[in-house]
Amino acid sequence: MRQDSEHYVDSLFSQEQVPRPDFDAMWQAIEQRLAQAGPTRDTRPGFSGKLKYGALAIVSTCLLTVSIGAYVSPTFAEYIKSLFDRKDADAGLQTAAQQGFSQETKAAVTDQGITMQVMEAMADPTRLVLTVGLTKNGEQIDASKIFDKHFANSYGFLEGGFYVTDAAGNLVAERIDDVYSHAPYADLVFRVNRTLDTNELVAHLRMKKIGETAGAWKLTVPVNMEKSMMATKVVPVEKTYKTAQGAIVKLKNIVFSPTATRVEVETDWTEEVKARVAKERSGYFVENVLYHIEDEKGNVIASSSDKADTSLQPILKIRDQTIDSGSRQRFHDNYVPLPADQKLTFVLESIDLAFMEESGPSVTFNPQDLAKKPAALTYRGNTFTVSGFTLEQGKEAQLEMQGTGGSTYAGSWKLLDDKGNAYQLESMLDGRIWSGIGEDSTSGKSKRTIYGLDHAPKRLTLKLEAMIVRDDKVDWRVPVRQ
Repeated sequence: MRQDSEHYVDSLFSQEQVPRPDFDAMWQAIEQRLAQAGPTRDTRPGFSGKLKYGALAIVSTCLLTVSIGAYVSPTFAEYIKSLFDRKDADAGLQTAAQQGFSQETKAAVTDQGITMQVMEAMADPTRLVLTVGLTKNGEQIDASKIFDKHFANSYGFLEGGFYVTDAAGNLVAERIDDVYSHAPYADLVFRVNRTLDTNELVAHLRMKKIGETAGAWKLTVPVNMEKSMMATKVVPVEKTYKTAQGAIVKLKNIVFSPTATRVEVETDWTEEVKARVAKERSGYFVENVLYHIEDEKGNVIASSSDKADTSLQPILKIRDQTIDSGSRQRFHDNYVPLPADQKLTFVLESIDLAFMEESGPSVTFNPQDLAKKPAALTYRGNTFTVSGFTLEQGKEAQLEMQGTGGSTYAGSWKLLDDKGNAYQLESMLDGRIWSGIGEDSTSGKSKRTIYGLDHAPKRLTLKLEAMIVRDDKVDWRVPVRQ
């Protein structure tokens, strides 16, 4: 069998004019491995020590198959060894790995007996992903736990120590944007934050501590982009929509790359709104842009909403990033690769607007009279009613509030008593005091603690400082023509 198999493979390699594998070394390695394993027996009826030779035949057949594939098809060779081609990786990484876009690297550094090694890299104009492994004195360390801990609990630790540049040294990604765990390795994900005109990215990795061990681990990892750049298609759209609130939404580009499809949206405000903001010393921001993508049959194949099916949501996104220190903001969402050969449609669903008010509306009331005489104020088409005040011994006071109107879902409030003392409601976002009333609307009642208030003042003034308004009165569909 051995001679027949070798003769057949010889004929194949002579036809393809590629180097012949070293069969003697292959057979020697197989026989040594089986000898080390010791005698193999099977307790099932009809099986005996002959199983060893059956195993030898199976292993040799598999090895011949892999060897032929590796010589004839470089893409298949990359496919069978890629760490990105696994079930828990997103579909973009799996497909790109199978198509041969991943690269093995030999970058490694050792300090204090710990070696940090970049095993594999995947890069295109939407993201760079590095698979990192750690060993200590030759023993594997679970890199996923190390990087998960730093990313989740000490995000600032990674900033500055891990970044990506192009070959000329221009910054492309300033930090790690996500960590994909697959023990014993970790995938470090960098979001590419600008349009690329380079065929090479350079990842810079710096660590001062791994687990409880202090040291210095520094790596510079060049990653070739030529193949993925050739496979990337940028579809310019440059369409603009203006909302009734004065917000401007622009669909700039859709980028089709091997590992992901990136939807690029920018927002701004009209000049009238900017002038009013400057005069009133207030602040207006776009908190979120909600949309979906339809295929040519009308099926939703991608959605920026966190209420959509998980398979439709972005695998990586950036939100609320101010551009050039001005009022423009950028929203980039990476999805698993969308079909580049179909006519797609971008559909705007709603836009979340944050209003920071220097002189917002207020209402004054006697807490003891609220049950009989509720207090109310209005803001941008929404009405907020304070209907109850409760105070239990040893606890802080609470206000019962209800909102109606359907478009406002979070607010920042301040309370002043009759002596001028200031109090705030429950803190929920960025150190400010956000009182969620309902989820997408203001239809529900909510009790909120008044921090520091342990008595019933004769008078309280409720003042609105900021509000997030969801504007769903939009009508915008944009064909994406390939």
